[in-house]
Amino acid sequence: MKIFAVSFLVSISSVFALTYETGTPYRYSYSTDVLLNEPTNEGQLSIKSSTGFKLDSNVQVTLVWKNEQNILGKLEILECKLTSAVPRNDADNVFSGAPCNQVTKDPIYVHFKDSKIVQLFASTEDPTPSVNIKRGIASLFQVNKNGGREVDASGDCLVHYINTGNNVIKSKDYTSCIKPDSGEFTSPRVILGLIRDSAITTTYVLSDDKSIIKSATSVESHVSRVTMRKALSSAVLSRQSLSYLNSEGEQFTVDGNSLDEAIANLGNNYLSVSPITDFVQQHCTKECRPAAEIVAENREHLKSDYLAKVELSSAYLTVLEKFRNCGKEEILSILMDDNNQEIVPQLIDIVAVTQTNAAHEAMVEILDFNNADMLDLIDRYLVSVSYLSHPSHDILENLLKISKNDVENEKIRESVALSLGALVHTLCLLGKCDSQIVQDTSDWFKEALDKYEEDTDKVIFLRAMSNSKLSDHVPLIANYAVHGKSSKVHVAALESLKMFDGSVLTAPEVRQSLNEIYHQNHRKYESAARSNAAGLILNNNPSQQEITNLVLSLTDQDNLELTAFMQRKIKDVLKNNVKLRRSLEDDIMKDPKNFQL
Repeated sequence: MKIFAVSFLVSISSVFALTYETGTPYRYSYSTDVLLNEPTNEGQLSIKSSTGFKLDSNVQVTLVWKNEQNILGKLEILECKLTSAVPRNDADNVFSGAPCNQVTKDPIYVHFKDSKIVQLFASTEDPTPSVNIKRGIASLFQVNKNGGREVDASGDCLVHYINTGNNVIKSKDYTSCIKPDSGEFTSPRVILGLIRDSAITTTYVLSDDKSIIKSATSVESHVSRVTMRKALSSAVLSRQSLSYLNSEGEQFTVDGNSLDEAIANLGNNYLSVSPITDFVQQHCTKECRPAAEIVAENREHLKSDYLAKVELSSAYLTVLEKFRNCGKEEILSILMDDNNQEIVPQLIDIVAVTQTNAAHEAMVEILDFNNADMLDLIDRYLVSVSYLSHPSHDILENLLKISKNDVENEKIRESVALSLGALVHTLCLLGKCDSQIVQDTSDWFKEALDKYEEDTDKVIFLRAMSNSKLSDHVPLIANYAVHGKSSKVHVAALESLKMFDGSVLTAPEVRQSLNEIYHQNHRKYESAARSNAAGLILNNNPSQQEITNLVLSLTDQDNLELTAFMQRKIKDVLKNNVKLRRSLEDDIMKDPKNFQL
């Protein structure tokens, strides 16, 4: 569970002038709690009815080395106690007697430069949950008079300071925080995503001489709502408190003429780690149930008899949550279990949206993409994969490799290509359009159009390009719309262009291609191709000259259906664009042949 931040600082700024003595241990009491609940109508969290945990401890910080700009601090958790955040009787208190066995006494060392955390040094034997808690505590001592961006347990965030006398208030703009992949799952598509309201504030009280932090209180709240159904919501409240106790104990410093020497003297088992919290992979203990047991328990409700029923939805989510913490071999054994054969299609859906490399590797090992007998299962998996919210580089790389390996079955070949295109589009929505895997996939689509001679294959990769929505594909697709060898390719290319944003369809070379198809400047085209071309012109900012040419073309049409279609489309455009209609009246509307317009 995520522990939100506080900061371990030694500031030498002119305003705060904190002056922790080198070698002197400073002891603080520290407590944090995390509460979970549904928000009230006012968007707050009701503490009384919430659930959560509380951690109480004593911590000790010591400035062990410094020079003019750099400081190395040591942080230790001396003891801790885990309890329920809300008072409960022993029978209902799951934390009663629970040990803090994930929080070790191994110290971490914090490197500050100009009052900002640069990096931490943690023992290789210290587990991630323990280091994360220390990251949170280490973040509370970071006080910088100038504000700006700071890196702490929450990420690289924009912070603001207000100081009055001995009091300092730090507020953090959570929306500005940049952090590595945290293992969270949401959707880049707004309607499928979340609305999140966050607030993080830390209040400091300094000693009378402003030399040390006497106390720090941090409050962090998050309220999340599902965009398309705001009644589905959750609230998280994290509170932290740090209070100075004393500065008694043995002196301790680290030798070294430079920062590098001081760090080297910490020992070989201390490695540099980021101040930002790491994602904690859950592991089964004696209280944890294996995934196979969870699947067996929900097997009945995962059967097709329960499709579109709440029982299947509940079973689906239960298994999904478990799969996200499973390795490849565990998922593989479940998929291959004879007892699960009846529910394999539903398990494939769950494995796909697990969105972990382990789950994908297990699936690829089971599916033979050159076996037509597995078409239904392969297609089911790829359709689900196409809607992933955060596809990984490895998943795209694996599907790209499969696509390049000349899949024999046409339907499977198509499904792989279309999935690749959809995943590329999702990566672009996530701001990763410049990644190498996107470029590699784009290059493959272009190469495949030249490589495959059959019209069916050309249509497949034109559609894959439209799924990707990469604007640099548009000129090539437009070229196939004009110069393709068959009506099938012309129409497929024009249908693909419809998938792109209208702004990229106004480029001169694209408009030239569309007008060339409709007006048949160099060759004859099928009516389907011409109507598609005309529709793309009329639906994407047609110029006065284009409208004029289209209207005049109606007087010389042999195809009555196409003429009727064009009349309706032109009427719609002119009806919604009064200025364009008026400008055309003098040129066209006086001609009796155009009276119907």
